[in-house]
Amino acid sequence: MVGSGSVNITAQGRSCSVRSFSGSAQLRHAAFRLPLDSKGQSYADLGRLDFDNAEKSKVSFKLGHLGKATEGSWISLGSDDRDPFHIQLDSARLHVARQADLFRGCFRFTGIALSQSKAGLLLRRSPSKETTACLLRVELPPQHV
Repeated sequence: MVGSGSVNITAQGRSCSVRSFSGSAQLRHAAFRLPLDSKGQSYADLGRLDFDNAEKSKVSFKLGHLGKATEGSWISLGSDDRDPFHIQLDSARLHVARQADLFRGCFRFTGIALSQSKAGLLLRRSPSKETTACLLRVELPPQHV
């Protein structure tokens, strides 16, 4: 994942203990290995998220019980967290490419978030304050055979 460089992390504590923690950053890009089937035997050649809106692409960090998850995007810094991240996709464009059949596409989202489970990456319904609708839009550039 690539951020803007405007990362803000603060923590307080003593040797071997943390009393408070908070952090935030702005996402610009994230690359993913996207499976093409449920068994994960083949993958897209390109899977890249680009975030457009500076305000909507902010992400907060949580560390165990410190740094609570917000309504927006968050990433857990703990290695044992069952929910490692929740990325709101309202300002994101997912570019996908597959050389085998020359497929190219761009996916845009409203009210949907990207999360991870034991089974892999998941798209979850996650309406924002602005809208209660969930929408997945696919843009296909001109293609030829």
